[in-house]
Amino acid sequence: MREWFRDLKINQKFTIMTGVIIFIPLLLLWIIFFQNAQSNDINEEVYAVESSMTETYNTLQKTVELCNMTTEVFLNNRNLIDMLSRLSMNMDVTTEDYVVFKQNDISVLERLVNSNPYLYKARVYANNNNFPELFCITKIA
Repeated sequence: MREWFRDLKINQKFTIMTGVIIFIPLLLLWIIFFQNAQSNDINEEVYAVESSMTETYNTLQKTVELCNMTTEVFLNNRNLIDMLSRLSMNMDVTTEDYVVFKQNDISVLERLVNSNPYLYKARVYANNNNFPELFCITKIA
């Protein structure tokens, strides 16, 4: 190989040496740049996914909290608990009691369901076979 290089003219040697001296550092710079660009792309994607997951988690937490608060309103509604207790103990409930209960308490609960965008429907069941299922609270579309 040395003889091949010796037989070249000085301008050819200079061109080859210049090419080697320039090509090797450029190749190294290109490799480093490519690896950095690839690493930056991966880091950006990881950050985007983490941000999306954090946002989704926060939205989910807000939704769960809103549904829990709505559940607490149902569980703490004294008139609803009283009516369900009367029905579970097979006490007589008059038609007037049903109507008043529907007009006052069920209407409030319907507004609560309609104001919560994450609820479609709320059902309250009574432990009484004689009680008709009249009070299915459904979101108005």
